[in-house]
Parts: sequence; structure tokens; C-alpha cells
Amino acid sequence: MNRKDALFIIEQTVKAPSGHNTQPWLFGIDENYIRIYPDISKCLPIVDPDNRELFVSLGCAVENFFWAAQKRGYNVTFDIRKDGEVFAILTYAKEKNDSVLEMFNQISERQTNRKIYSGEKISSDIIGVLESVSWTDCVKVHLFPNRSDSFDLLKNYIVNGNTIQLRDKAFKNELKK
Repeated sequence: MNRKDALFIIEQTVKAPSGHNTQPWLFGIDENYIRIYPDISKCLPIVDPDNRELFVSLGCAVENFFWAAQKRGYNVTFDIRKDGEVFAILTYAKEKNDSVLEMFNQISERQTNRKIYSGEKISSDIIGVLESVSWTDCVKVHLFPNRSDSFDLLKNYIVNGNTIQLRDKAFKNELKK
């Protein structure tokens, strides 16, 4: 594997979502593999005391890694160690698989919007698109119409949870860090 391909794959990998955008991963590049390490210095002992979200974030990074490696024409196998280290072993594929393009393209489409929600009603066209998507057994969408009983119940849980967290000085200090 050449260094240019390795850096491209890592560049796509780090676009993965992570808890509080900590990006808790490190990389090591070798001739035939790339190691992905959990970066324990990025752990969040207040909101994630058992590092569950850290390792979920690492899994998201590995998913991006897989699609980026496929995009560059590599087959990938993973060896996961007990300490969370992931060895991604890359071998050249005989031919590029164009079906990976759609999944790879989603890496750059994912984004976080930290703007305050305008309160505008979501158009019925967009709701219609969401309702028409063919979801799988593992992935579904649940729509909560504004001002419905289910929406109000969910909103109250979110507001109460945020209020509790924001009263916690340790949580706020961790978030600032």
C-alpha cells in the first residue's frame, strides 16, 4: 500500500461521528496494514464512564475506513485485539467494486449542524421522502409531529435530561475540555 492511499483512507476515517466530537482514535501505518488505536486520553469519564461511546465511535471510524479502503481498491480484513486496537489488513482487490461508491459518498454527506433550530415546520415534501424510504429491520425512522402527545413527551424528556446534565459541574467541565 502506498502512503498516499493510506493517508486518503485515514482522512476519510476521521470524518466518522464520535461522542462529543472527541475523535478518540490514533493510527499507525505499516507496509501491509494500518492500526487504529482507541485514544484513551479522549475518554469522557463523566458522560461515558465505561468507554462504551468511545468504542462505538471507534466502530464508526472503522466503518468509514472500510468504505474508503474499498474506494481505493483494497480488500480489508480486521483483527480486533482485547485492548481495542484494530488491525486493518489491506490487500489489493482484483478489481474495483463500483457498488461501494454510494456508501463512500455518504462519508462527506454526513454533517453536524450546531445552529439553533429555526422552528420552521418541516415541509410535507421532506416528510414524504422520509416516509417513503425503505427501512430495514435494523434501521427505522420514527416521526413525531410537532405538538403531538408523543412529541411533547419526548421533548420533556430531552429538556429534563439536558437540565440535569447542565447542572452538573463535572459534566460541564468535561464538555469544555
